[in-house]
Amino acid sequence: MSGADIVRLERKTPYASASDGPVLYGEALDELRAEAVPELKEYPDIEQYDTILLGYCNWWSSIPASVRSFLMHDDFSGKTIVPFCSMGGGRFGQTISAIAKLAPDSVIKEGLEVTYSSYDSDEIEKWLESNNIKSK
Repeated sequence: MSGADIVRLERKTPYASASDGPVLYGEALDELRAEAVPELKEYPDIEQYDTILLGYCNWWSSIPASVRSFLMHDDFSGKTIVPFCSMGGGRFGQTISAIAKLAPDSVIKEGLEVTYSSYDSDEIEKWLESNNIKSK
């Protein structure tokens, strides 16, 4: 809806159990507890952007390890980060404070949180407008 470039933050080494939900959650939880910073397949060139729409799922009230890797890779000074997350009921949890710690000199704008099963295009359009992002 935003017309923004989309870059998927993928681990260079995939999870061993990508097709088994409960095992995958266990791997991701171990990664969270270890504060892992896995290498990504690619790191987007953020130099060309003033604003970054940062989407992620909220598991255990935290950002995924791949988001941590992305935020630790570059200097986000002066960048605007507009977060959005899917969640099962925990809202943003501690994700906004985690982003702020990893990108301390950025501006973090109003975020959008949605449940895994919701998709309200009107709500998304209002959120984009509230952050001065034009929707297509």
